[in-house]
Amino acid sequence: MGLYAEDGYPNTASDLPYQCAFYVGYTRRCILTEYLRWLTTRGTVKLNEDGSIIAGSETRNRPVLVWPAGGPITMKQAELQLNFKYVEIYSSTLKVNARRVEHALQVRYQYLPLGVRLWRAPDKGAKYDRDDDACFVHKVFVTLSPCVAQMLRELKIKIAY
Repeated sequence: MGLYAEDGYPNTASDLPYQCAFYVGYTRRCILTEYLRWLTTRGTVKLNEDGSIIAGSETRNRPVLVWPAGGPITMKQAELQLNFKYVEIYSSTLKVNARRVEHALQVRYQYLPLGVRLWRAPDKGAKYDRDDDACFVHKVFVTLSPCVAQMLRELKIKIAY
């Protein structure tokens, strides 16, 4: 049996870090709407009374992958052109349990270079259950693409260091 299944994805989980670019994430929302959100610039900033951004308050996400000119890769482009898919790997009614699974996986693969792993630093989200978390199912997922490495080599996309 080769490294890839017929669909171009790895046959086993142990093949994953070396054959695909991947992102390990957490959400309490629908995974289908969240699995590519790590590509978006998001986050919060603090504003002055006049609406201008307070210097040093920017906590925005910086996507790891961008187009060669530096423009953002949209979620739809990632799905259609980079062939990203997702797999739910864990769910719990307790946020803290799901966050621990996400943390353990991100720490386990943090040694891989950017471009294979698609997060900058492990475990950046809120960690503990709040009262409003009780009615949700908290999920950990892996988003992966077998196309990223080849596209990086061909300079069709680049890593935003």
